[in-house]
Amino acid sequence: MDNRFDLSQMASELASVLESGSTKQLPLEQWSPSDCGFLPLLIDHEGQWWSTDDIDNPSPYRRPKLVKLLSQLLWCEPGDIKPGSKGNYSLRTPHESVKIVVEDVPFIVVDYKWSDDKTEIICTTQVGEQFSIGEKHPIMCSTQAPYSLRTPHESVKIVVEDVPFIVVDYKWSDDKTEIICTTQVGEQFSIGEKHPIMCSTQAPFLPYALVRRNLWARFNRNSYYRLVNELLSQNNTEATSTLSVTSQGKTFVIAGDIHE
Repeated sequence: MDNRFDLSQMASELASVLESGSTKQLPLEQWSPSDCGFLPLLIDHEGQWWSTDDIDNPSPYRRPKLVKLLSQLLWCEPGDIKPGSKGNYSLRTPHESVKIVVEDVPFIVVDYKWSDDKTEIICTTQVGEQFSIGEKHPIMCSTQAPYSLRTPHESVKIVVEDVPFIVVDYKWSDDKTEIICTTQVGEQFSIGEKHPIMCSTQAPFLPYALVRRNLWARFNRNSYYRLVNELLSQNNTEATSTLSVTSQGKTFVIAGDIHE
């Protein structure tokens, strides 16, 4: 990484630009910066920023104002627009660009409120940025597998946020040739051809909302379930099997098969 890329200096210059009131959103798409390599910075699945100078002992960013300022420089290449996929993320200035690692999406919706006239939902991210759900800021749901409980005569659908089982322990067989896993319900299986391992970049089934320029925010569980309960209490889902929300005149499905 080019040592000239000073985060504190960058944040200071950015703060001056934003405080001047000359722009509300930096024109990142108009810049053509030089590629300056990688910055040891990770935004984890929960939206926490980490310095990974020491990969074995990462340290969290403890200055919220710095994180909020630097988040204005976040950039994701136009082709990488699907939440849950590994996007090509970077921090960008007019002259320099450094790649960073984002585990899922860079923003988390930690709270929301309805506008005074109840026509739009105003979301707040973990860095304090606000936006209203609508045409410019749509909601997209991650892929959810159709789970159900099944007997010889009946089947009922259920909701599973991610996967139904968690491996809570494992051990090697006596001859050290196989790994035996134990799930949270006590079921055991051996890793192998019938029980392969797969690495996934998909987040649990929680909706995402577009913040800006291919940068998405995932609803945290508290905000998502509060919204679901609020919509269910409005009794607007009796005739349908999906749960939807309307904001700024646009309707978005946020859950399916809620009655079946």
